[in-house]
Amino acid sequence: MDSLEERTRKINIDWREYGWNLARHMPYLYIIARPALLPVWEMAQKKQEVLEHYASKSWLELAAFGIGTILTTAGFFMKHHIDEKIEKIKENITSPSPTLETEGQFRYTRNPLYVAQTIVAAGAALMEPSLAVAGAFCAYLGLTQKCVKTEEQVCEKMFEEKYRNYKNTHPRWPNRWGVACMVLETFQHYKQKLKSL
Repeated sequence: MDSLEERTRKINIDWREYGWNLARHMPYLYIIARPALLPVWEMAQKKQEVLEHYASKSWLELAAFGIGTILTTAGFFMKHHIDEKIEKIKENITSPSPTLETEGQFRYTRNPLYVAQTIVAAGAALMEPSLAVAGAFCAYLGLTQKCVKTEEQVCEKMFEEKYRNYKNTHPRWPNRWGVACMVLETFQHYKQKLKSL
């Protein structure tokens, strides 16, 4: 049984995690809402139709919008796939003998959910780029990094040596091959789901 001091320290870490998590969602929501809301506002101001609005964009803006759309869509599907796993992890963590999750997307990174959200944010930022979006994206990355570090402290307290070993062999942020494997695994997951319909 933990001492009162130890339990208090764990609660403080948990509250810091919630605080950083809430803070990082502020710029994230701004970044992902902008590509949906800004064109609507611009079209209303200029009294344009959808096709007319996008026809007035340069080829570079349209290319960035297309790449951003692909990234955002891939990120949303990855996030949804990971969310299904997260629900099971939440049940596991509250059980009397929790186990450390190292399978699936967790083979490529310690933070698959944050990776998926970062891909969504990067894609949305490309769709409607601006200095404000660049600033929000930097703020999002900084706050996410703080949140991840706090979460890792919680995991280290919970799983001790197991988590330290996992931490030493799995990166916080995956390289490009890790991201490619995550995307491929997500694609295979949804392909199997479609087959089972």
